[in-house]
Amino acid sequence: MLLTPSALEHIPVVLLKPDVKNQYLQEKYEERESRYKNDRFAKVYDLDINPENSGTWTTLTSGRKIWRVGIESAGAYSVNVIFNRFHLAPGVKVFLYNIKQDFVLGAYTRKNNKASGVFAVTPVPGERLYVEMQLDKGMEDYGDLTIRQAGHDYKDIYGISRKKDSWFENSDTCNVDINCIDDPGMQRVKYSVIRIIYAGKERCTGTLLNTTKNSGTPYLLTANHCLGIEYYANTALFYFDYESPYCNGPDGFAGKSISGGDIVATSANVDFSLVKLSEHPPYYYKPYFAGWDATTRSPENSYSIHHPWGDVKKVTIDDDPATTGNFGDGLDESSHWQIYKWDLGTTEKGSSGAALFNQEDKVIGNLTGGDASCVYPYYDYFQKFSRCWADYDEPGQQLKHWLDPLGKDVEQWGGYDPYADYFSSLDTLGNISDEDETGIISPQGYWGYLSGHNEAGISVFAEKFVNNGIIYLREAGLHVYRSFAGSDNSFIMLKIWEGEPAGGDPVYEQAISYDYLKENLTYYVELDSAIELSGDFYAGYGINYFVQDTFALYMANERVSGQLNTAWIKEDDQWVSLEDASIGGVCTSFDISVIGSSSVPSGLEPDEMGLPRSQLIIYPNPASSELTIDLPDEYIDAVIIELYSVNGLLVKNKMILHNNLIHFDVNGLQTGIYILKITHKRDVITRKVSLIQ
Repeated sequence: MLLTPSALEHIPVVLLKPDVKNQYLQEKYEERESRYKNDRFAKVYDLDINPENSGTWTTLTSGRKIWRVGIESAGAYSVNVIFNRFHLAPGVKVFLYNIKQDFVLGAYTRKNNKASGVFAVTPVPGERLYVEMQLDKGMEDYGDLTIRQAGHDYKDIYGISRKKDSWFENSDTCNVDINCIDDPGMQRVKYSVIRIIYAGKERCTGTLLNTTKNSGTPYLLTANHCLGIEYYANTALFYFDYESPYCNGPDGFAGKSISGGDIVATSANVDFSLVKLSEHPPYYYKPYFAGWDATTRSPENSYSIHHPWGDVKKVTIDDDPATTGNFGDGLDESSHWQIYKWDLGTTEKGSSGAALFNQEDKVIGNLTGGDASCVYPYYDYFQKFSRCWADYDEPGQQLKHWLDPLGKDVEQWGGYDPYADYFSSLDTLGNISDEDETGIISPQGYWGYLSGHNEAGISVFAEKFVNNGIIYLREAGLHVYRSFAGSDNSFIMLKIWEGEPAGGDPVYEQAISYDYLKENLTYYVELDSAIELSGDFYAGYGINYFVQDTFALYMANERVSGQLNTAWIKEDDQWVSLEDASIGGVCTSFDISVIGSSSVPSGLEPDEMGLPRSQLIIYPNPASSELTIDLPDEYIDAVIIELYSVNGLLVKNKMILHNNLIHFDVNGLQTGIYILKITHKRDVITRKVSLIQ
């Protein structure tokens, strides 16, 4: 329930007194002078806030007790907090939110308890946040909760002043998107590269590493000057698969993250830290565990994949052999690979800790820093993997003990994809053969396209797929012919029907922004979860006519009458094949493909991937004021509903005791595409929804 402005006024607020201007100028100077490439975006202040010494308690008429406190830092673009004692008792919930209460984090529960007691949360936009703890009726013991630090964001990480998404496009222009390089090795190991935010104020890059067990133990390599102390590892947020979907494309999705880890080995003499993440990354994070080379041989050529300034993944390439060099600053002599000059791209602040890969796509080092930039791409230094391997005898100061648990005494090891068998089993289905030529066909007697906007106002299109047995769909490919957005919030709606489309509503819908629909490109839409379908099905899309959008897909050029026709449209509210349509009369196929397999990832049952879409109904979609969520009968306990923006920003959430029909208020939210996340016990289901105001 939203608090009124007068109710917020009664919550005590702890005021920080930041010297932000001088802090910013000082850190800009330090960044300019420092050759390390970690990126700081906030000033952190020490606190000691807990329910015993701060805030206020309220007892509701229902008997529930609520503790609240505010933290304000004047002029901050966002504020974040770090708990150093976070051990919640069963049934206790903690939330964080801004003044408008349109950005809510939580509920955090005992599931978020860490052995260290440390828990870091995502920054909350604005200069004030509130922390709220809820206790059920009759509860007295909440456990332990202390806020140790608060961070004042002076760099505007959410792009509030620039009206940009988070860190997207923050890096310099010479940096190259990872998806601009069509190299199989790079495209494989890129999934090992992780963006890191730690201590509530700094950004670095890390890389997942394989072990001789090939077990998927979540070990991450980064720099000691990034995560050199346990507290930093405990407070870190690790972001997976954050990249633009295609070369020089739009922002990626930043919603795949894991909070917290523990240092198992580190050394300030050789600049490395090996961190074990607090959780195993799930299959849809696409984790890859990179191989490594602990020999002393110089690479023939090398490259690094990293997150400069926290931006989407970039790749930097050196076509020449790296040489042995000294970084200095007290680090061991001759312990670094020196990159004399980058041939493509550079590294920047936020790149620290990123791996250096050799010509065999194995990790041979991690970035300490250097002088390289877009205007001066010279002299970067990567800590040698071989010097981190076993230069020091203690397990806590070497990599060998952890990466060679079987004692194979090897110096090289390959990478590991725990879901390789699953992804290799995926098949691509489509109805356009190699003999077909593709183009566009106009409707008879009308302007426009048979596969998109046209004078007849056709708005729903479908492609038929013949299927024997069961298939689990993972992706859909749309080969775009024309794409013009009439507004910043324009979208199409991907739709999938089981059986005949005339038989009912789609079993799956997902909104796709025009930002992703580039002309003459096949855009592959990753579905929210594997969709189980039996028998024939249809995949298609809906378009809108309320703005000046223009969209169309490629089609097979008209075939001879009586040949294969798999394209359908909805004409006068009735489904007809294009061969029988009054504006059609042609045999063709829309250039839509689907990707799926007859199985689900090893170790995961179908219900753990999300229930079939036919058992979960969300309407209307698009919505303007309210989403109705019809839950399956199996959902008998509390359900958490969360709504995220497309760049991963949590804008609204709600916890609801069992109720099959949920009414979720979205009134007042901006027009656009959002991600709806539904959590019930271990099940997590996500859907893309569209809001139109």
